[in-house]
Amino acid sequence: MGPEHPDVATSRNNIANVLFEQGKYDQALAEYRRALAIGEKALGPDHPDVAKSHNNIGEILDAQGKHSEAVQHLSRALLILEAKARRPADLGEVRFALAIALWGENKARTRAVEYARKAREDYAKLPVRKKETGEVDAWLATHRTPTR
Repeated sequence: MGPEHPDVATSRNNIANVLFEQGKYDQALAEYRRALAIGEKALGPDHPDVAKSHNNIGEILDAQGKHSEAVQHLSRALLILEAKARRPADLGEVRFALAIALWGENKARTRAVEYARKAREDYAKLPVRKKETGEVDAWLATHRTPTR
């Protein structure tokens, strides 16, 4: 197994996850980007594992306040996953992260709420995802768009 094997991308993602949890965002982002580069080369740009890397990068960029860049990565992740008909949990995770980033971007708040509602629908299909459903419900309760 060489340095551009898909398992290396998975390992880099795992390292980045730990760094992210430790609040070491810049280091985590570098690892996520390395994982993305390896994944795109080894698996192709439309592979679900590549979508996971885009999602991870999007979430960390959003946490850093780089909402527009986060939206780009999260939108790409969603595009890949929707085309591959992935599991509802994967779709819910990306849709909710995209909702949060769009809200932070302060440009498409109606779309943000729509994505959060879709994420809730995704999670509701899975009884084991009650925690995530609750998180989306709490977010929706505090993030409303103006009514006409």
